[in-house]
Amino acid sequence: MIRADGSLLAAHRPTATSTTGILTLSRYDATSDNWVTVVATANERPAHHALALAVDAQDIPYVAFTQQTAADPATYELVLKRLNGTTVELAAPAVTLSASARSISAKDRWRSMRPIVRSSR
Repeated sequence: MIRADGSLLAAHRPTATSTTGILTLSRYDATSDNWVTVVATANERPAHHALALAVDAQDIPYVAFTQQTAADPATYELVLKRLNGTTVELAAPAVTLSASARSISAKDRWRSMRPIVRSSR
């Protein structure tokens, strides 16, 4: 994602072989030509998918992802967090996903999250 100042921000697993479910936020430092970790762990429990990374009108980054619930590791919840300096905080209450929501692909979930704009005509 490109921020208003032209900097790049990415949500990713810390390494290509990471299987721990950790979700990391990094920014690209053009001076050193390296990715620098901003938030080492954005999630509390193993993440299943990073669904979206976006900025609002005030250039505040948000990340949406699914992670295991605390009550049942077989159940997932949709989480929306915003970057506040070098930490992330909940932007809205987490939503527990039903079994049918877990069985659809990430691509289909993304399609279902797109806003629908309707004309009042």
